[in-house]
Amino acid sequence: MNTCGWTQRRKAMAVVEENAIESIKKRRFELVVEAGAMVVASDIDYRCAAEFLENCKALKTEVNGVFAPLAKSAHDAHKAVKDEQNAHLGPIDEARKIVGGKMAAFHDERERARAEEARRIREEEEAARKAAEDEAKAEANALESMGLHDEAAAVEVVEPEPAPEPQVYTPKAPGTGTRTTKRWTFEITDPAKIPRKFLIPDERKLQAEANTHKAGADVEGVRFYSKTNVT
Repeated sequence: MNTCGWTQRRKAMAVVEENAIESIKKRRFELVVEAGAMVVASDIDYRCAAEFLENCKALKTEVNGVFAPLAKSAHDAHKAVKDEQNAHLGPIDEARKIVGGKMAAFHDERERARAEEARRIREEEEAARKAAEDEAKAEANALESMGLHDEAAAVEVVEPEPAPEPQVYTPKAPGTGTRTTKRWTFEITDPAKIPRKFLIPDERKLQAEANTHKAGADVEGVRFYSKTNVT
């Protein structure tokens, strides 16, 4: 490849691009000034305004012609770099996801065991409390049967000592920067029962209704109307 010739052509192209951009800058400013001063108060004014819009379109076409190749070149270079970056990041993220999933499963199992132990303790305490109540009741009944009414009334239930609740498991990995968070989420089990405040109107379907039926569009709770737009 004749690199010298290519370099010269690229420099010449850069000069052409620079001159085109300078011309665009000048004319875009003139268009804005003209737009601010323009008055549309007659059919002739309307015709002039329409021609002004055509001039705007022509300048936009010129801008796109200058910048589209530059944008494509920059986009292609950016995409190539991002693809290379993602090729390296992908396996790393996958490895983190695998190990993170194992750590989350370990955490959930510890929490499940803690909850199960807490349930067992509550059931044992309830059983002990009921046994104490039954024992006190039997003792009071026995005293009543012997005519010892005051003694029977004085019988009290001896409450069992409550067992300590199992501590919530908090995983520790000091010095690693790893942290564990709990995020609550949801799943929809019956869409028909979802309260109205959680429902979002489908604006794309409403716009399609307006586009199709225009003045005849009719949806309860929605007002359809037209807007004039000049392009």
